Amino acid sequence: MTAIRIPVFPQCLVAAAAWAIAASLPAAAAITSPLTGNYTVSTSESIGALTIGNNTPATPATLTLASGGTLTVTGANPAFLVGTPGNPYAAVNQTGGTLTLTSTSVILGYNSASSTYTGQSTYNLASGSIGLTSYTIVGYHAPADFIQTGGSIVTTRDDTALNVALFNAGNYAISGGSFEATGTPYIGSPSLQVSTHDAAGTLTVGGGASTAAVALKGWMAMANNADNDTDKGSATVNLLPNGTLAVNTNIYRGRPDYVVSNGTGTVTFNLGGGTLRPYNANLAVGNANNGHGANAVFDLNLLSATTSTLTGIGWKDSVARTLSIYSKLTGGGGLAIGGGTAE
Repeated sequence: MTAIRIPVFPQCLVAAAAWAIAASLPAAAAITSPLTGNYTVSTSESIGALTIGNNTPATPATLTLASGGTLTVTGANPAFLVGTPGNPYAAVNQTGGTLTLTSTSVILGYNSASSTYTGQSTYNLASGSIGLTSYTIVGYHAPADFIQTGGSIVTTRDDTALNVALFNAGNYAISGGSFEATGTPYIGSPSLQVSTHDAAGTLTVGGGASTAAVALKGWMAMANNADNDTDKGSATVNLLPNGTLAVNTNIYRGRPDYVVSNGTGTVTFNLGGGTLRPYNANLAVGNANNGHGANAVFDLNLLSATTSTLTGIGWKDSVARTLSIYSKLTGGGGLAIGGGTAE
């Protein structure tokens, strides 16, 4: 019998070998919730809801969003929680990439009112972007820090966009990059609140080598005793070199839409070399003539050895506006008056 030889081409062997290798490799890991260990997003991933946290202070659960990575969270609020009851130690390190929240908020230090107020949640934004249609809370019944040294955050919510310290200590420090609230809050709802209820909140803008900006289409409230109880929180705002705080309409102590018979908490507002200006409309600072009376008033403290700038030029549109200062100026620092009308 004559043997029949079937030629085997080298490329067929290569293809078969490649298929065999691919079939033997494990499937690429995907992010899952809850995240109690460490995970890095470096490609495009999506998840409905994500909670991050564990109960080991020395090694908190950590999510890293790296350059080239895209994470989309699609669930309804609250679907992105950094630090949770029972697992309050968590961190997010964003060194690039994009975080997109289609319907939910960023909540750092999430805890229930009946739980022990412990833990520490931190978000470090060095580069990249965050886009959301809801709000960001830094310190919700548990302490939290948001440290931004670069990158950008844009929220389009037509309501409060940033809450620093809601029921517990919260710290938002931006020394590079920007936070912008582009939504139009309805009457009585500020774009930014620093210290709500009995919390201690700190907002620091600037202080680094890069420019930093917090820019709000709406107004700003501090030391807001929202539920009219006897607990009064404290708000500290530091506006430092290379930092810009741009706000529309008003900056108040408390909230004029609430009848607060017990008064409001304390406000320390330090001008230490930064710039205070409107966003794209006139701005009044510490105005008592708004139905809220003396509760709305706070001092502007000019830190020694610094020169701060007041300007009426809008941050968003560069149009000349009016910046009206009703607050008492204290301290030994200098003051420069820019364009527009500053009075």
